[in-house]
Amino acid sequence: MSRNSVSNGELSVMIEALTTELRAGHTEVIQQVAAANTKLDHTNGRVRKLEQYKYVMIGAMTLGNLIAVPIIVQWLTSVILKN
Repeated sequence: MSRNSVSNGELSVMIEALTTELRAGHTEVIQQVAAANTKLDHTNGRVRKLEQYKYVMIGAMTLGNLIAVPIIVQWLTSVILKN
């Protein structure tokens, strides 16, 4: 046997150690993905609330303009016609 030769027993130990490391890494990645998904759901909930608020404000402004603009135009017309 040459100096660089490895026995089957040593290969088995190396493969077992590598398999253990891969499984531990896989478990860690799964935990990190689960944590990221939890944060993502929380963030998406806040973004949805902000989007809903934005749409409510746009609707309120539109409705306000639909009501206020004709009243202002009518008032201005009456003021101008009185002069």
